[in-house]
Amino acid sequence: MKRASRWLLGVLLGLMAVSLFLPPALLPASFASVEPARTLRVGVYQDHPLAFVDKNGQVQGFYIDILEEIARQEGWHLVYVAGTWGECLRRLEAGEIDLLVAIAYRPERTERYDFNQETVLTNWGQVYTVPGGGVNSILDLRGKVIAGLPQDIYTIEFSRMLESFDIPVQWQYVDEYRQVLEAVSERKVDAGIVARLDGWTHEKEYSVVRSNIICCPTELRFAATKGKHRDVLDAIDRRLSAMKADRSSVYYRSMARWIAGAEGPAFPRWVVWLLVGLGGAAALAGGFDLLLRAQLQARTRALREEIERRRLGERVQQAAFRISEAVHTTGSLEEFFALVQAELKALVPADNFFVALYDAARDQVSLAYFSDVQTPRVPMPAGKTLTAKVIRENRVVLLRSADIERLVAAGETQVIGPAPKVWVGIPLRGEAGVLGAMVLQDYHDEFAICDTDLPMLTYVAEQVALAIERKRMAEALRQSEARFRRIAEQSLDAIFVLDREERFQYVSPAFERITGYNTTTIIGQPWWSCIAEDSRPAAQDGMIQVWSGKPVEGLQVKLLCRDGKERDAEINIAPVVEDGRVVEAEGIMRDITDRKQLEAPFLRAQKMEAVGRLAGGIAHDFNNLLTAIIGNAELGLMQLHEGMPGYRELQVILQSSLRAAKLTRQLLMVSKRDIALPQAVSLNDLILSLQPMYERLLGEDIHFEVQLDPLLHPVMADQSQLEQVLLNLLVNARDAMPQGGRVYLSTANVYLDEEYCRRNPDARPGDYVLLAITDTGIGMTPEVLEHVFEPFFTTKPNGTGLGLSTVYGIVHQYGGIINVYSEVGRGTTFKIYLPALVRERPAAPQENGDVDLQELAGTETILLVEDEPEIRQLAQGALRRLGYHVVTAESAEEALEVAARLEHPMDLLISDVVLPGKSGPWLARELMGRQAGLRVLFISGYADDRLAAEEVAAGQAAFLSKPFTTAQLARRVRAVLDGRLP
Repeated sequence: MKRASRWLLGVLLGLMAVSLFLPPALLPASFASVEPARTLRVGVYQDHPLAFVDKNGQVQGFYIDILEEIARQEGWHLVYVAGTWGECLRRLEAGEIDLLVAIAYRPERTERYDFNQETVLTNWGQVYTVPGGGVNSILDLRGKVIAGLPQDIYTIEFSRMLESFDIPVQWQYVDEYRQVLEAVSERKVDAGIVARLDGWTHEKEYSVVRSNIICCPTELRFAATKGKHRDVLDAIDRRLSAMKADRSSVYYRSMARWIAGAEGPAFPRWVVWLLVGLGGAAALAGGFDLLLRAQLQARTRALREEIERRRLGERVQQAAFRISEAVHTTGSLEEFFALVQAELKALVPADNFFVALYDAARDQVSLAYFSDVQTPRVPMPAGKTLTAKVIRENRVVLLRSADIERLVAAGETQVIGPAPKVWVGIPLRGEAGVLGAMVLQDYHDEFAICDTDLPMLTYVAEQVALAIERKRMAEALRQSEARFRRIAEQSLDAIFVLDREERFQYVSPAFERITGYNTTTIIGQPWWSCIAEDSRPAAQDGMIQVWSGKPVEGLQVKLLCRDGKERDAEINIAPVVEDGRVVEAEGIMRDITDRKQLEAPFLRAQKMEAVGRLAGGIAHDFNNLLTAIIGNAELGLMQLHEGMPGYRELQVILQSSLRAAKLTRQLLMVSKRDIALPQAVSLNDLILSLQPMYERLLGEDIHFEVQLDPLLHPVMADQSQLEQVLLNLLVNARDAMPQGGRVYLSTANVYLDEEYCRRNPDARPGDYVLLAITDTGIGMTPEVLEHVFEPFFTTKPNGTGLGLSTVYGIVHQYGGIINVYSEVGRGTTFKIYLPALVRERPAAPQENGDVDLQELAGTETILLVEDEPEIRQLAQGALRRLGYHVVTAESAEEALEVAARLEHPMDLLISDVVLPGKSGPWLARELMGRQAGLRVLFISGYADDRLAAEEVAAGQAAFLSKPFTTAQLARRVRAVLDGRLP
């Protein structure tokens, strides 16, 4: 009866087992599951053993088992959508799938996806290489090619880790982890990074080995399309939490199957139960029950051990990352070593930890850190110590007490103090060789340190080596800075550093000796504040070149010193480039004032001194004489008619005086003591109006061809000076072609970019008007070209040497540049670039013909101040004939008295610049202070920059140069009174 009962029990158990494993379609309708109420599209990529599609097209894996169980409990219908990792991420974000399995949680990913809260599993990245590939540490990856998955968290984080260690690598991206292992195995890459579970599953299929490099411990979860399936994720959290709390749940059974490596029984359990039931043997049923219990207990123990091992692995990873971060965050090596020792103590139960540094040149070892005793840090001979063995052999050495005794007995090593039970030393490998060794030892437990600890300890040793090298680099930098500071402080040349805003960040003591500015107060000030006004454009151009990444050498500027004086300096500036961007500029400034004074050629100084003396000597007296001659000649001509006695002689006197006036003005232009009257001028109109004269000037043997840009911009210049430029260049062209030839004159609008301006320091970027004159004459040699613009330099038998120097002075006076190109026997081209007035219309060319003076008449009151009686009387008479009320004075002081006696306010002050006593500009300022809105016209043979030039440039006065005609005086007075000139 008992046997029958046991047989019946076996049959019933067998049937129950069968019912558990039969698919729902084969069960009776009453047992079939209800139709799923919700369909979820689940993204799956090849990530064995978590989730993958097998060779038969079936979706399997640890995640799939868990999700299928949750779906069964929730009544979901799952539809799997396979793809690559990148495709799954794109589909999830686009809403083409509802759920994605086995995705690493990262805070930044929550912006694109929703995650469940319960962690399914912890994973990390594992780096694989080929056997004998030489990749033992992260430093060995420098310059290597590494395979990984795009958008894979392990690839991304490992790339960041390499960048933080300044280790350059080249990435090669594939779609699946198995392709990474395949690329490594086929030596298409040097190494590859995969998820450690996928790597452990497939590594035996390829010729690859695990390296000691691991990274990025991550929490694997489920993810859903942003904002759409929060209820699904909440249900997953609820079911998953319950599974993890039940050791017999699908969660642990699936983990044992896929991750712990257990394959389960050889046959399904329902087959075993069916055999037992059909056999009817109670003894067999009882025996199978005992066997099942034993297997379950063994499985449970193995599972617990695996879970504990995984947890230990996670702690190792976390400790490794904290150590990696400490490389960059700790302030000293002592602090860093203490943190390393604390982390290792939580993982490896060793008594003692120390770091020894090796001096290869002296073969000495010194302790940089010792965990339990205060040991002297003085270097000691390496000798035959175990530490020296690790360093010399450059390999990890793990020894137990028996091993140590054997080495000591053989005389291969020596032990200082009591011998430890276990000892391990790991070499600290740097870029230049072995730096030393990291050592752990224990005096009580021979197995406190195991072989399985070595990969982790090797990784920690790599971080220790990095920290040592960084500390040494920082110390070398500190010493270098100290050395630089000593050199800078002792240098006779000033050394300075500028930031991107061109402000001083550092200046050496020599800077104060040269400029007088205190080295402390000048910090933060713009560097151009120490540059004289005239030199600032050149300095600005130099800095433009520096910020473009090119050094500037031999930049000569004038310094504006603290006492107001100027000194000559030569500056070299170099850009400081970081990450491909110029961040600072470093410069050396040398005082060359004395050198410049000695270098100035004596002959050139004589020439320029002669020009200045000549211009200054004749400008006032000679022009005053010419003014009187011209004025009286004009008055005489007004009283005579053509054909009358004396009329022709007066015309000769007038024309000769005007030519003399032009020569005087030319000398003033060379010496830059002539005040120009700039206005908007059209070069085209000017050339066309004078073209007939130019053709007569060149003669019949020279073909004159003109090509003008119809849309030419105007320029701001004195029209008469531009006429002088054209005339001088055309005369030179004519003289270069005694046998005839061709002259080409052209105009054009051009834009000078920064590249051109860098090659031509006198230029500034912007719109210019180009005037080009080319002849087919004899040309010039390079020796002649060197001196072509120097005053008094000429190759003509009867030349003055002032023509081209005058042209040069005029062009530069208006911010333009002039270039000359010439070849012997082929001809010469002059190119003049004048700044264009893009938005202004050109003024009509001045009329050179006669003018009806009565059209310039007026009744205003004019105060005329002139110390030369002839000029004063001439101007007074001419203005009175035009109807003006004119009062006169000989000096500034007398003019103030005359002005005070006037019954009505004056309308115009006409004053010579140079007067006895106070100057004309001083008088103008005094009268303008008393009478607001007073108009002023200065007259002079020349004007010093310190006098009338300031008022004219500021628009407070107009200017008329001597000598002048009656018509010119009348025209200028009327224009000033009408407000058409400043």
